[in-house]
Amino acid sequence: LMNVVELHLAVRLFKVSRNEFYIFVAACVSVLFLGTIYGVVIGLLLSFVAVVLRATNPPRSFRGMIPGKEAYYDLKRNRNAYPIRHTIIYRFSENLFFANVKIFQSDIENSIKEDTEVVIVDAAAINSIDVTAADRLEMMAENFDKKGIRFYITEHSENVNEQMRSLGIGHLIEEGKVRRTILAALHDAGIPSPCPLEISEKVHAVHEAMIPAEEEN
Repeated sequence: LMNVVELHLAVRLFKVSRNEFYIFVAACVSVLFLGTIYGVVIGLLLSFVAVVLRATNPPRSFRGMIPGKEAYYDLKRNRNAYPIRHTIIYRFSENLFFANVKIFQSDIENSIKEDTEVVIVDAAAINSIDVTAADRLEMMAENFDKKGIRFYITEHSENVNEQMRSLGIGHLIEEGKVRRTILAALHDAGIPSPCPLEISEKVHAVHEAMIPAEEEN
């Protein structure tokens, strides 16, 4: 039996992903004591749980700009990046569904300051939303309207637009709360180019409550 166990894979998993290593060990032990079928089923269930847990705490960040550059950078990972004045740009790198939409909402609402006028969601990594997420987006949009804050969803795929319409929140598109790019949202909100930055006030301390995850610029 030891000859068919992929020990080299176990070593690799131990180095790169402890969670996957533990799933590997659990599946092996299950096969030994419960049989092949039960071992495979347990391995699949544990893998599914791991995927859900990752999705509930996805990579996410607040974004700003580096003076002289046009891209948007993670404020915590780039010391030369500064927030756009009166504006929050939030990137959420996971599909939006019932298990993580509360984190999505909390991150944004906890970042609101007294002078916040615009909230922009960078949804480039969001490929799908469920009915719970749709209801929460609608509620957030209504709350921001009451506070006089402009709310935008940007950078997402056309597939998300279709899902929004099918889930009953297509009116957000018609109301102009959905824009193709972050730049288009900034222009619609009346923020000129080059964007005014809060050079003298970094936001790193403002978002300490948020647990950042590894993400590309």
